[in-house]
Amino acid sequence: MSNVFLDAARGVSDKTSLISRLRQMAGGNPEALYARLMQTNPQFAKFIHDNQGKSVQQIAKENGIDYNSLCKFL
Repeated sequence: MSNVFLDAARGVSDKTSLISRLRQMAGGNPEALYARLMQTNPQFAKFIHDNQGKSVQQIAKENGIDYNSLCKFL
């Protein structure tokens, strides 16, 4: 897990708070968080590379994620 996620997860007891903290870390600029993850997390970079050109629904299905449930959660 990337240091970005470890830093964000410290003291967080639920997923909603974690998402909120990650948004704060991005400082209103999700591209900055994306760029940081690409540089610091090889697993994230590989995931992005492997899934280029696929829709979010395709990626979710291939990884066993119920896309509709995820949308309701977020």
